Amino acid sequence: KGRLEELVESLFARAASYVKGGNLEPARDAMNQVLELRPGHPEAVRFKEALEKKLADIEDAKREQRALRFIQEGEKLYKDNQLTQALREFERALREVPEHPRATELRKEVVGRIADRQFALGEAKFERGNYQDAIEDFERALEYNPRHGQAINLLSQARRRLGESKAARARRLHAEAVKAYAQGALEQAIAAWEEAVSLDPRLEEAKVNLDRAKQELKARNR
Repeated sequence: KGRLEELVESLFARAASYVKGGNLEPARDAMNQVLELRPGHPEAVRFKEALEKKLADIEDAKREQRALRFIQEGEKLYKDNQLTQALREFERALREVPEHPRATELRKEVVGRIADRQFALGEAKFERGNYQDAIEDFERALEYNPRHGQAINLLSQARRRLGESKAARARRLHAEAVKAYAQGALEQAIAAWEEAVSLDPRLEEAKVNLDRAKQELKARNR
C-alpha cells in the first residue's frame, strides 16, 4: 500500500472510533480530510452524508426540546393572563421550530386575546368621548389582529368624531395601508387604500398601490 492509502485507511478507522464514542463532528472532520486527499471518494462521501444527517437530526431534536420549554413557560404565563409575556415565549419557540403546530396555535390564540383586550380599552375610552386615546388603542389592536372588525369600525368612527379633515384622514389611511402592506396584510391595506382614495381621489400613489395590492391578493388566492 502507498502512504496515501494508509493515511486514508487510518482516517476511516479514526472516524469509526469517533462514531463509536458518539463524537460525530470529529468523525465528519476525518471524512473531510479523506475527501481532501481523495476528492469524490465514494465511501467517504456516503459516510459524511450519513454523519451530517445524524448531526442534523440531533440538532433538530435539540431545537424541539428548546421549543417545548418555551411553550411550557408560555402556557404558564398565558394561564396567569400575562399575555404579552406568553406571546414572547411562543415566538421564541417558533424561532426554534418555525412551523411548530402547538406554538403556532397558541401564538394565534394569544394574539387574538391581546387584540381583544386592547380593543376593550379603546371601546371604553370611545364611550367616554376620549377619541384620541381610543384611536391609539384601536390601532394597537389592529397591529395584533389587522382583521379585527370591531376595531376597524370604531377606529373609523373615532377619527370622524375627532374631526379630522378628509384629506388628513386620507393621508393617515394611506400611511396605515403602506404599513399593513409591508407586513403582508393585503386585505387591510386594500381596505385602507380604498377608503383613502374615496376621501381624496388626488392621492395618486394610493391608487397605484391599491391596484398592485389587489393584483397580489388575486395571485395569492389562486
